Amino acid sequence: MQRRLSQDRRRLARCLLSRELILFHHGVPIAVRLRNLSEGGALLETSEHLNATAPLVLVLYLPDRRPLTLTARVRFSREGIGVGIEFIRLTPYQRRRIAALIKATARGEAQAK
Repeated sequence: MQRRLSQDRRRLARCLLSRELILFHHGVPIAVRLRNLSEGGALLETSEHLNATAPLVLVLYLPDRRPLTLTARVRFSREGIGVGIEFIRLTPYQRRRIAALIKATARGEAQAK
């Protein structure tokens, strides 16, 4: 029941993705695995502790191989689940690119890197 409630609270649709990414935390690159993505944020898998007050920079490569650099903050960190991040200060361009990736993933066009 708790899982269902948390899914119902989500404002934006999420797509399942599994790909390696680079996240910059305090300017230090950290390898993370992307687990899911929405226009508002993502779920990451990492063994690193991410400071909830530090801004994060995530570099996401799109199907056209162009990078999309996103600023984010930690919303939650739960062992066994992952680190939920929220994108901040998204431009309309960034939002459109994320939406296109989600749509491509739903159609099965986006390849994991």
